[in-house]
Amino acid sequence: MKIRLQEQISLDLIASMKQRDKEKTSILRVVIGEFARKYKEFGTKELSDDVVINVVKKVSDDTSDENEVKILSEYLPTVLSEVEVEELVKGIISSNGFEGMGDMGKVMGILKSQYSGTYDGKFASQIVKNNL
Repeated sequence: MKIRLQEQISLDLIASMKQRDKEKTSILRVVIGEFARKYKEFGTKELSDDVVINVVKKVSDDTSDENEVKILSEYLPTVLSEVEVEELVKGIISSNGFEGMGDMGKVMGILKSQYSGTYDGKFASQIVKNNL
């Protein structure tokens, strides 16, 4: 069974405290503090991986410390290159028989459901437009 990202971050916080890794402990506490805000917003303590990824991205964007960014990058999905996004879009279009701009929402929906957080949305949208 795959462990959820939120649980992994909590476990890593405990491990970093035991290892007396002050920097990792500090940044993971910031992330978990942001989770508390999301608990109130969503009314639950179980956050989806998409929400957790967005929280980690926000914290990463807000820090200027390279080591903290490196620590947080462990919890973020690998970002696809422009070439990889273009190949994915072309594959989705051809395998589903999409042909016109009326299918743009369908293509973007498939891309989002399967690859959320791993690509630049504006770039993907332009690639879809160019290929339909």
